[in-house]
Amino acid sequence: MLSRPIRWLSPEAIKLNHIKESDIWSFGVLLWEITSGGEIPLKDKTDEEAREYDIMCSCWMVQPHKRLPVKEVESQLLELSQYEAV
Repeated sequence: MLSRPIRWLSPEAIKLNHIKESDIWSFGVLLWEITSGGEIPLKDKTDEEAREYDIMCSCWMVQPHKRLPVKEVESQLLELSQYEAV
């Protein structure tokens, strides 16, 4: 199980690769908390399920060029399966 607050981290921050766009992700989470009255993002999901959902959303981007490449999807799923096995 991951020891970081997975629901609040951008996909790249999960991999310890913080970039300026990571802050926009965090701001989006802040907006979620403000508009939902402080609800935890994906509160009915485990950390692993929240991460799986994030991977799915990355595959569903409306603009095709923003979708994850298949190798990145594979990499993220393999990484997730390693955490689940611990």
